[in-house]
Amino acid sequence: MCSLSRVKTFFEKQQRADYRQDGWGDASELYDRSFGNKFRSYARHALDFVECNSRIVDVGCGSGALFEVLKQHQFKNVDSYVGLDFSPEMIDVCNSKRESADPASFYVANGENLSCIEDNSKTLAVALFSVIFFPQRSRGLSEMYRVLDQNGVALVSGWSTVRNLEWVYYSNQSMKLVLSSEKYEPERVALKALTGHMTNQKPNFLAWSNPDDLKQEMEDVHFRNVRTFEKTERFLMPSPNSCTRLWKDMASSFPTIKYLLNSLYQDDVMMDTFPNHKARKIEFEESISKTFADLIGERGPPPSEEDPSSCYGYLDGKAIFGIGEK
Repeated sequence: MCSLSRVKTFFEKQQRADYRQDGWGDASELYDRSFGNKFRSYARHALDFVECNSRIVDVGCGSGALFEVLKQHQFKNVDSYVGLDFSPEMIDVCNSKRESADPASFYVANGENLSCIEDNSKTLAVALFSVIFFPQRSRGLSEMYRVLDQNGVALVSGWSTVRNLEWVYYSNQSMKLVLSSEKYEPERVALKALTGHMTNQKPNFLAWSNPDDLKQEMEDVHFRNVRTFEKTERFLMPSPNSCTRLWKDMASSFPTIKYLLNSLYQDDVMMDTFPNHKARKIEFEESISKTFADLIGERGPPPSEEDPSSCYGYLDGKAIFGIGEK
């Protein structure tokens, strides 16, 4: 039987994994390899708000998706760009992409306290999929408001529902299928003891899955003329191997997934049942990654693909954007 207090404690600790510097930094290069191109697809939407002589601050810049998009466009209309992230390893990845002539700089900073940025000094503040992970989102939004000059613009984003975020959806489905097998009954029992039925708990990455919530939070910190819009990006998966690699990279670089898998195999019962629990964990993850690839392959290439033989499958991801003025 699972204890409600134990389940609640697990959920809280799992969500706090998103707040740790090393949670994101430990696998910064893996994160960039698997998700850099995906986030660049969403970052391109920020170009619509880059006006002449823009002074940009990128809050929670990660591995530099927006920076790379601006660089691809030769920093057109950009006077200056500052990328901030609380992970030193992510900043290292960003700096490895920066050239001396780029009008850009990167700093390690907490998005809830942008003391390194002066009041009213930026024309565009961007936070792509970062504020959703802040312990106090309102502080992050308030800091973005503070550093903008009059009529400056803030652009923030989060994710839609799990069903509309297919790498998460198929990951969840894959784990359920693997856990339904007799072989992994010990994992199923241990996982239920850890997580119970906390389905009413919303994980950090879904904080703004309802656009009205995003709009309200921006208005609460005094942004005006706030509006939201949705963008779905499609990512083609060329082979089964690309799918298994994507899942393994998620499991290694997403803090909440890492915490779940590590906690599962640090459970006392699991460790007693499987003395070589590290090998068991690797085997379990291999099964999930293969099932993940199988599910994507079953759907096949998108109907619009001109050469289906060059595409094994695809994943769609819907993002929710909010735009507001100071």
